[in-house]
Amino acid sequence: MKRIVAILCLCAMLLLPGCAQMAAEAEPAEPVVDGGFRYTPQEFIDKINEAAENDDSGKIIKFEDYIESGESIWLANGSPSVLLKLEENEAGMLDDVRMYWAINFYDLNEQYTVGYYCAQILIAILPDRAEEIGEDLNSIFEAGSGTVEYTFDGVHVKMLSFQGQNTLDVELAE
Repeated sequence: MKRIVAILCLCAMLLLPGCAQMAAEAEPAEPVVDGGFRYTPQEFIDKINEAAENDDSGKIIKFEDYIESGESIWLANGSPSVLLKLEENEAGMLDDVRMYWAINFYDLNEQYTVGYYCAQILIAILPDRAEEIGEDLNSIFEAGSGTVEYTFDGVHVKMLSFQGQNTLDVELAE
């Protein structure tokens, strides 16, 4: 268990600063536009899957394509350990991202993938705050359980980890 937590922390610590730097170099954008995030659900999947397509090591596992609002999106390898749910508003724009995962899985590529997607979700929606939030996520990974909650720029972020079950939820703030 400690080995898994250490790997997740290492992945997040390695990926988040570099990804945050890339996000900082990109054009700044408001996270919430017209009642939703800047992406349609499929655009969001494409964005977070982008590095998986360019990963020569083969460690990052892509998510399958978006089906419809609220439907489960699994990793392309068919694993039941990691799940993504996206909600869209009436205009078809993304307004809620939830990733669930079980920390007691034994596939190192899935562990690496979870760290990567935690970083990518935060960077895609809150690029200016991703590193700050990521530091607290790392503390939860290290402790093995806990909760972190933020509200920035109309976006609510919550991470919950308890007894190996984990949720990262990024949604419009009420």
